[in-house]
Amino acid sequence: MFLKLKNLLQKKFILIFALVFATALLVAPKFLADKQESNPQSSKTEVSDQTDFEEALTNQTDITSVDHENPKEQVGGSKKIQGTTTQQTTKSNNTPTTKKPTSSSQASVIQEIALNINTGSANYSYSVARAKSMTVYDVLVKASNENKFSLVSSWYGAPLNSQYIIEIHGFNCGCWTYTLKDKYGVKVPGSGEGASLDTVKPGNIIIWKTT
Repeated sequence: MFLKLKNLLQKKFILIFALVFATALLVAPKFLADKQESNPQSSKTEVSDQTDFEEALTNQTDITSVDHENPKEQVGGSKKIQGTTTQQTTKSNNTPTTKKPTSSSQASVIQEIALNINTGSANYSYSVARAKSMTVYDVLVKASNENKFSLVSSWYGAPLNSQYIIEIHGFNCGCWTYTLKDKYGVKVPGSGEGASLDTVKPGNIIIWKTT
């Protein structure tokens, strides 16, 4: 009697276990499918992450190619490359250059008129900027105004029609004469007739002295 009861209980236990197992097999696929449908974002995230990684890898390849082929024209790129380009440009800009004298500076030197004054006891030398139609007397007046030395003259009419110099640098004698020379130190032909009559040219030298 006891043995029959034991066998019966074992059969019921096996039957219950088989039913539970079969139920689990039927329910599990549906449960997994429902869970996957309710949370599709995880799979999309994986796909998106993989796509972003592939795009990033592609962009990195393109940037490297541009850097290698034409690094100077690159607009994008890493900060390291941009920093290197800037440093090279700065170094190039800091390269010392020697300026050559321009034609205007050379012309300004030639436009200067040399003025020498000999009072007998002292010599004075001045450089006067030439102006258009400037005469020997004009050069002397301009040098007097710029350097603050005394100048006294008197106008003589026809036939001289020129200023006559009486005093220069405080030396008053009424015996002042001048010589007009070219840039080579040669006396200009026909000069010496009157300080208001002789016009000067670039590079001329004027020498005033007492007699």
